[in-house]
Amino acid sequence: QFVVAMAEFGRDRADADPPTRDARVHQRIAVERAREYIRGKLAEPLPLSELCRYAHVQARSLEYGFREITGLSPIAYVKSLRLNAVRRDLSRADAAQHSISEIALDHGFWHLSQFAADYRKFFGETPTSTRQRARALHAVG
Repeated sequence: QFVVAMAEFGRDRADADPPTRDARVHQRIAVERAREYIRGKLAEPLPLSELCRYAHVQARSLEYGFREITGLSPIAYVKSLRLNAVRRDLSRADAAQHSISEIALDHGFWHLSQFAADYRKFFGETPTSTRQRARALHAVG
């Protein structure tokens, strides 16, 4: 019975009408609004409810739109932008003027141990390793 129910469930989803062109356009506009808002406030707390309010959509619609357009949830998208910004700053020649913690805090990371774990998972190395490699490249160049 379970297998039959799962097959029927999958068939129901597959038979569902695809979103209309207008719905897809509305979804893209909402995601672009949210992305614009994120870019302007990247270092600040960005709860999903705030993004939805700015984009004029419900949370589920924004989640679906982000996943379809970026391949990420809105929160994962924000985290990836923040992590990339930290990596960019750590790779700069003048990065030694600021601690890794300061750079992480400047880009919206408030829980530094979680930041370090996320950074390592995302880039496959620690923030310290990124900084050391950047120093070595700048010393040679």
